[in-house]
Amino acid sequence: MTVTIPTEPTPTNVSLLVNEGCVFLEPTPMTFDDARTFCNGEGGDMYVAGNFKSLQEYLGTLSYSQVWVGARSQAWLDGRPVEIDEWGSDDPEDDPDLCIRMRKDIDHPHLMMDISCTSTYPVLCQKGVSYQ
Repeated sequence: MTVTIPTEPTPTNVSLLVNEGCVFLEPTPMTFDDARTFCNGEGGDMYVAGNFKSLQEYLGTLSYSQVWVGARSQAWLDGRPVEIDEWGSDDPEDDPDLCIRMRKDIDHPHLMMDISCTSTYPVLCQKGVSYQ
């Protein structure tokens, strides 16, 4: 469930994910590292899901099939491992240095899939957070 915030911060597509805070999608495709730098510059970090089902529901309202989220090397940026039921089929790969995007397939909602960090996707950011 999302609630649109009536004010217009720098990005105009900001929403409030229930119990997750102020979250926004930056639609410009960029690498994982550039996406993280962008989110930091907006006063936050890449989005780390506290509730994976809420994240899937939120992404289901958007027209983007793939977006970066705050996960890398098979773990969320807050240090929690990505759970097995959060991964798409055939993921994760054996390479622990890959970055993680959410990808929607025809048969299921957005799931985690790892890929080269130099790939480019839109990014989901969260205001007021910072991870190491």
